[in-house]
Amino acid sequence: DILQVVTELQKHVSGTEAQTMLETFKTRVQNESLGFIQEAYSEYFDFNLNSHLYIGTHLFGESYFRSGFIVKLKEQYKEQGFTSNIDELPDHLSVILEFLATNPEKSFEEELLALITQVLERIVKHIEQRAETTLEPMFKNELGLDQEGTSLETKQPKQLTKAPQQGNPYFHLLKAIKLVFLSFTSQSKEIMTNKI
Repeated sequence: DILQVVTELQKHVSGTEAQTMLETFKTRVQNESLGFIQEAYSEYFDFNLNSHLYIGTHLFGESYFRSGFIVKLKEQYKEQGFTSNIDELPDHLSVILEFLATNPEKSFEEELLALITQVLERIVKHIEQRAETTLEPMFKNELGLDQEGTSLETKQPKQLTKAPQQGNPYFHLLKAIKLVFLSFTSQSKEIMTNKI
């Protein structure tokens, strides 16, 4: 269950901004309906090319370079004896995270961490920009508004131009993962610098 995974991850990032982000995500998931959580996931990750979770597409678009990336991932997975329990393409973030959690080969892990951090930065930035410029339909409903922004209760228009900061519950999870990866890549760079 995702909440157990988040709780376990929090133990490893205690006292950091990532822990705060994970706690916010956990609270949102516990306080929202399953329907809302699923709708938020689909809205951002299934139907939006700027924030979907296929790392290869963010890096290379729908090109033969992405195909090469997928082939390289498959080779690494096979070489490490990794088989995913997730029914997704090899470049999906969830598959890569599962691989990283079980992968003993550190040199390839560092490459992947750097790539994922770069992509997560783009996704988080897109979600932030989208929240600043639109009040999305599912959040209008959450705020008691119809699709035109009229209050369902008073039938009067409301002038809202921003989605709630906590709009997408997955925003906090992605930001926490990005922060964890940034700390890993910073530590790797520091170790490498000290060795030189």
